[in-house]
Amino acid sequence: MGATKELYMIEVEKAYYEEHYPIFKPCKVKSVRVKGEDHKDDPNHKKLLSKYMIAKKELSNYEYDKRHNYNK
Repeated sequence: MGATKELYMIEVEKAYYEEHYPIFKPCKVKSVRVKGEDHKDDPNHKKLLSKYMIAKKELSNYEYDKRHNYNK
């Protein structure tokens, strides 16, 4: 019998996370949101974000193709 892995996503404030760290210690942090951080007028950020999104999509497609034994 194989083990199952369930994914739960929750969002908590930093102070709550720090106060209850022993409970959160075995958890994996997937993302962090920073309030007040705005890059809308930053051309370098826009360029890097575009490259990141393209690379992320290419990687996702590669993993899908490999998983399903799809050869181009």
